[in-house]
Amino acid sequence: MEVASNVATQRHLQPATVSVVSGKQLQESGGRTLSEALSMLVPGYFMVGDQDDAIAGFRGLASDNNAKILLLLNGRNLNIEWFWGAPDVLLNSLDMGAIKHVEVIRGPGSVKYGQGALLGVINIVTRQSPTGNSDLQTSIELAAGLDAYTGIAAEQIARQDTFTSYVYASRRSYDGQELRPEGVGLREFRGNPDVIIADRNHLFRSENQLVIANAQSEATGFGIDLLFADQTRDLFEFDTDRNVYGERLLNLSLSHLMDITSRTTLKTRLGYARDDFTLASVDGITTGGTREDRYDVSLTFNIDDWLTPGNRLAFGYDARYFESGKRNYKGANYLVTSLTPENLAQLPDANQQFTCVYPDTTLSHGLFIEDFYELNDQVTLFAAARLTEHPHWGSNISPRLGGLYRQSDNLNWRLSYSTGFRGPVGLHYSGGHRRDGFLEEKNFDRIEAAMVELDDGTLAQNLDEVEPEEMQSLELEVDYQFNPQWRGNLVVFYNRIRHVIDLSAFFNPDCNLPDIGTDVPGDWCGYWFYKNNPGSIDMNGLEATLNWYHNDYFMTLSHSLVNLVSAEDFEGSLYVTGNKHIQTFPPNVSRLQVGFPILENVLSATATWRYDYHWYARSGDRNDGNHVLNLALNWQISPNWQLRLVGKNLLDSDNPQPMTTYPNQPKDDEGTPSLESPTAWLTIKGTLF
Repeated sequence: MEVASNVATQRHLQPATVSVVSGKQLQESGGRTLSEALSMLVPGYFMVGDQDDAIAGFRGLASDNNAKILLLLNGRNLNIEWFWGAPDVLLNSLDMGAIKHVEVIRGPGSVKYGQGALLGVINIVTRQSPTGNSDLQTSIELAAGLDAYTGIAAEQIARQDTFTSYVYASRRSYDGQELRPEGVGLREFRGNPDVIIADRNHLFRSENQLVIANAQSEATGFGIDLLFADQTRDLFEFDTDRNVYGERLLNLSLSHLMDITSRTTLKTRLGYARDDFTLASVDGITTGGTREDRYDVSLTFNIDDWLTPGNRLAFGYDARYFESGKRNYKGANYLVTSLTPENLAQLPDANQQFTCVYPDTTLSHGLFIEDFYELNDQVTLFAAARLTEHPHWGSNISPRLGGLYRQSDNLNWRLSYSTGFRGPVGLHYSGGHRRDGFLEEKNFDRIEAAMVELDDGTLAQNLDEVEPEEMQSLELEVDYQFNPQWRGNLVVFYNRIRHVIDLSAFFNPDCNLPDIGTDVPGDWCGYWFYKNNPGSIDMNGLEATLNWYHNDYFMTLSHSLVNLVSAEDFEGSLYVTGNKHIQTFPPNVSRLQVGFPILENVLSATATWRYDYHWYARSGDRNDGNHVLNLALNWQISPNWQLRLVGKNLLDSDNPQPMTTYPNQPKDDEGTPSLESPTAWLTIKGTLF
C-alpha cells in the first residue's frame, strides 16, 4: 500500500486515514456503481446527487463537481483538468469486476499528489498476478438482472517466471428504473412546461465497456498499464436536453523501478491519456462534447537509512501537461443547452457558435520530499512537503507533520497534520461553454464597464480573482487489536477550509444582459461563474469501526459523525446552509456488513446495511434519511464455478437522497429520488482453465 505515502508501504504506518475495501466487498455491497458501493462501506464517504454529476462526498463536504477529489488507477493520477476532476467513467462505473481492492484516503492528500487531493483520494487497484499456484488462469462472467441489466466479462491472469500479466474485458448495460416524480424529479424540464425531469430520465441507465491490461517484469523492473473505458449514462437529475453523458477514456502508463544502490531506488512513471466527453439528449441527438489530452511524468527517489539507521527518505518531481478544448472522436467541441428550433438550425456550425472549451494548454508541476524517522521500536516521526506550481494561480506549499506510537503489539496511535488544495478548474481560465453563460476570469474586471443590470435593478460589480481552496486537517487515530477476532479503530479529526470555491450567478429576467468582454449571456438570461466564499469553515468529527472475524463469519460495524463547528462570514454555500448546517451530506451515518455461511463451503450470505439518519438541503430544511439493506447470496457450485445473487434496497426505502443545487433554485423540489426500488441481479463466474 502506497496510497498515502512515498515511503511507508505497511498499512499501520500510513500517515493518513485509509480504508481498504476488497473487490468482493464491493460486488456484494449492492452498490450499482463504484461510488455507490463505497457509500455503503466506507465511513466518512457518501455519494451526493448533483444536477449534472454524481458527487463523491468526504466528511461532510460535497462540491459542485468531482474536481476536489483525486482518482487513481494502480497509483496513476487520472484526474481531469478542464472541468471535472475524477473521471466519471470510473468513479460512477457500472463495472467493478476487475478490482482487487480500493484504497480510500479520507481527508486531504495534496502533500503527495498536489491539487485535486483536497477532500479525499480514491485508488483503484486491479488484479495483477495469478491466484493460487496456477501459472495461467482464464475466467468468464455472465450477469443478468431486473430492468434489463446484462453483463459479460472475461479475464486472464498469467505468470511466467518473473513476468506477470493481467487482461480484463467486459461489456455491461442497464436500462435503469423509471425516475420517481419526487424531489428534483418534479422540476419542470427546461423550456417545456408540460414535461418534468422524471418524464425524460431513467435511474442509473448506463452502457459500459471496459478493457484493463497490465504487465510487470520483476527482473527488469518495467511495467505497463492500459485502460480503455467507455460509458454512457443518464444524468437523471438534469433538466435540459444534454442529460446523457458519455466519457471515453484511453490511458497508457509506463513505469520502471531501478535499484541505484542497495539502499537507493528510482521509480519512473510516464503516462498519456485521451479523454473524450460527449453530451446528448435522451432522443439520441448529440448536444455537445469536447476532449482533453494529458501527459504526465514523475521521478521518485527512495533512500533507506538516510544519514542514520531507521531514517527513510523520498523526494522527487512530477509534472502534468494538459491540452484542453480539442474536438472529440465525433468531431465535437460544443455545448448546446436545449434543442430549440433556433439551436437545432445552428448545429452544423455548433463548434463555432456554441464552443464548449476554448483551446488551451497548461503545465502543472511540483517538487516533493518526505521523511520517516524511527526514533525507537515504538515511536516514528514523519514529515513531508510539496511545492506545486501552476501557470494560472501560482504556487502552493502543502505540508504534513505527525508521529506514530506503537504502544504495544496490539495498540497503535497516530497524530498528524496535513493539508489539501484545489485551484479553479481549467475552464475558469480558458473560457468556453459559450452561450451557456459561463464567465471566465479574464472578464471579471469588465463587468462594471458592461453596465450589467441585475434582476433587482442594481448593477453588478467586478469580481476578484479566484484563489485555490485549501483545507487544514488535524487527525488522531487509535487502532486496537482486542484479540485475534476483534479489532477496533477510531479516528477523530478537525478540518478548517478556507477560500471555498463555489458557484454563483447573476441574471436579468428581461434577458437583456450585454456581452462581457468575450463572454455572452446564457440562454437562461444570466451568467454563472466561480468565486471564493469569504471566511472559513471549521468542522470536526469521528469515524469509529469495529471488525470481527471468526472462521467464515465476519462483521464490520462503523459510524461516522461530522459536525459544523463554525462558518465565519458564511451566508450559505455548497458546503453550508444559510442557517448554518452541513449541506447535502448526512452528518450521522451508521454502516454494517455481515457475512456468514449457510451451508459450509457451499452457500454463504453477506448483508450490507446503511442508515443515513437525516440531512439538510440548501434551504436549511431537514430531510429524513434512509435505511438501506442489500443482501448477497453466494453459491459455490463447484471448485471452479460460483453463482451470486444480489438484492438491493430490500426495505424499499424511498426518501429523497441528498442533492446539491444551483443558486436561486426553488426549495420545493429538494433531494433526488436516486435510491432504486427493490431490484436484483444474478452473476455466474467460472474458471475455464
